[in-house]
Amino acid sequence: MDLNEKYSFNVTWYDDVADLERPYVLSYFLSNNDIEMLDVKNRRPFLKRSPYPSLQLADLFVGNCVTVHSRQLKIVSYTNDFTARHFEAQSEKTLALIKPGMYDHIGQVMTEIARAGLKIIRLQMLVLSREDAMEFYAEHQGKPFFDNLVEMMISEPIVAMELMGPSAISAWRRLMGPTEKDRARMEAPNSIRAKFARNNTYNAVHGSDSPASAEREIAFFFGRPGYFPTTATFEKSSLVLIPRHSLPNLGEIISKILEEGFNVTAMEMFIVDKSDAADFYEIYRGVHQDYQGLVDELSSGPVVALEVTGENAQAELRELAGPSDPAIARTVAPDSLRGKYGKSVAKNAVHVTDLPTEAAAEVKFWFKLLRQ
Repeated sequence: MDLNEKYSFNVTWYDDVADLERPYVLSYFLSNNDIEMLDVKNRRPFLKRSPYPSLQLADLFVGNCVTVHSRQLKIVSYTNDFTARHFEAQSEKTLALIKPGMYDHIGQVMTEIARAGLKIIRLQMLVLSREDAMEFYAEHQGKPFFDNLVEMMISEPIVAMELMGPSAISAWRRLMGPTEKDRARMEAPNSIRAKFARNNTYNAVHGSDSPASAEREIAFFFGRPGYFPTTATFEKSSLVLIPRHSLPNLGEIISKILEEGFNVTAMEMFIVDKSDAADFYEIYRGVHQDYQGLVDELSSGPVVALEVTGENAQAELRELAGPSDPAIARTVAPDSLRGKYGKSVAKNAVHVTDLPTEAAAEVKFWFKLLRQ
């Protein structure tokens, strides 16, 4: 391998002091995973080639945000054809919906997605209005099943996801199985529909059937920021955050929360900057042994926020999460979320609200303030 072979990306960093988007080229070397950065405006090196182990190749795709030395960089395009050819082949996108009737199995579906080598890059739990459902399924208007389809889609919250990966459209469709329940059970007995579909209307999941429909459907759900209101109730609720390092285990974590009897009433993927992360963790400044590590991890990439409700949600979630230090959790609470999935004090699998008095404020921070 050529030691200088690299993938290069056009990225921007928002300089809040100057109120400017500053352009850079971020390069990732294939031989040893080093990185370097070029200051485009001034045409000079900004960061010399050096190791940066926390940045993974899987994090590098157009639309994502990554953090390098405390700077949050948005990847806006590929710098050259060599990079574009590789990543476009590996980063096809499709829309996936977890339909009404599947609430108890949300985590299982997400686990299947991860096992298939697909990545969830955007996600929101939402409720469709009748008008939204009719617009989304406009191609089926006039068909005998249309009215039942619309009624089903507006009956409960759904989970919309943008998936990315090699041949994502066909990979997700194989995972779903045939549209009809009986056919799915005969032809694809391990598919999601074979396992979970109630009938041909409540058939568990939806997926785009072509690149054109994927583009249209992704734009419908994720091309209008803030269009779909949050499903958060802000009543008797507490917060769970699943940060970047735990996203490979997102489905397992959600399954565990549901199995323990909690109600997940809102769910959304966010990308936060360093300032918002510092604001959220302000109460830990000077108290937590690795406050800066928490801030850095929270702003290093996507994070999934959950509103979890119940009479004693805050206290019981703390127990489920386990001690904040995963090393201690593995000893005294090995079945806790941190005991199973935590890596370090800063990368301790999940954030849960520590104090009852903070629960409402934390939920509002994510599901109100960050959505404005």
